[in-house]
Amino acid sequence: MDTAIDVGAFAAQVARNCLVADAQRWGHFSLCGLLLRLRELYKREAGLEPWARVETAAVLPWVGEREASWAQLEDVELAPLRVGGATLDPLDEDGANRLLIPNRWLYVAGHGPGGHPLFVLGEILEHRVLEGGLELFTVGRELVHDLVPVPAMCRPGRIVARLAAVRGHLWATLEEAAGAREPSPAEDAVAEAGGALASLVANPEAHGTLLEDLAQRQVVSAIAHELGELAEDQRRRGAWERLLLRARGTRAEMPARALKDALADAGGDGQLEALIRQRDRVGLALRAAAGPWLLRKILPEARAIWRTSCAGRWDEAETLRRAAAARLELKLGGLFVLFDGDPPLAEVARRAELLEKDLTGGA
Repeated sequence: MDTAIDVGAFAAQVARNCLVADAQRWGHFSLCGLLLRLRELYKREAGLEPWARVETAAVLPWVGEREASWAQLEDVELAPLRVGGATLDPLDEDGANRLLIPNRWLYVAGHGPGGHPLFVLGEILEHRVLEGGLELFTVGRELVHDLVPVPAMCRPGRIVARLAAVRGHLWATLEEAAGAREPSPAEDAVAEAGGALASLVANPEAHGTLLEDLAQRQVVSAIAHELGELAEDQRRRGAWERLLLRARGTRAEMPARALKDALADAGGDGQLEALIRQRDRVGLALRAAAGPWLLRKILPEARAIWRTSCAGRWDEAETLRRAAAARLELKLGGLFVLFDGDPPLAEVARRAELLEKDLTGGA
């Protein structure tokens, strides 16, 4: 018999731990970056769509309250969680999920960039088991969300796809593309899906069906990226885990994560291979248009693959993907020696900067 859970009470506990975690990490963002994340967090907590227009005057008082809360929690520890009569460590995902999953909720607790804790509590839309016993969860409504949501994430034994985060990332990609000086692959993605980018961005409320279609496609793409990460981990036999643990909070962390993401996309059993196999021009276009600046620079072949797919040259697209994976493989030598000799942080930063220049062609 399933244990009855007061999910509201549990969510309040997780939300407090989210505040504690954010209090420890908010100083790592630039002012612009922080304000952008807070604006998006405001929308999520208010239950607004990613494309909702909010006046700055409405957001600023909430931002002030959030920053005041962080100031009070900077030196506070994460609190244990009480759920279903049990008291759990806040990082005990499995203990919480034994009680939550039968009630259609999923708890995610781990560490993000910089080693900072992150927590999510979401309603399960789909749960299935993939080949090899890997569990796949898709969550929709989130009662608690982290400051920097990612579309999907690998957890021990499972992949978690987050529809709300996917929709937020999708809208950011479309909005950026609509305001860009140069034509964007996102224009092709929207056209291929049966719409027009300018019209969609100008009036998103009138294009709800199109947005949801694009979002569902992006969920599939995000899952393919996570499967690529798992494949990349298996190829390196634990080397990535050791490196990223060592790189936490250093200048080396960003290029290390970006290179791993690029290999997860370009490598065998990764995102681009899946999109090419599925003949998914929309997914390839959105992949070419989206992503952090560094990842775009490290994997410029994503655009070439998209262009090739537009001409229906799918075999050539696969050849380009394989060549990109081989090129990136050659960059691993410089990455995995960043910490050789246990260098001081200043030397790590120097080596990481040189690696980043090599990865981006000096850009």
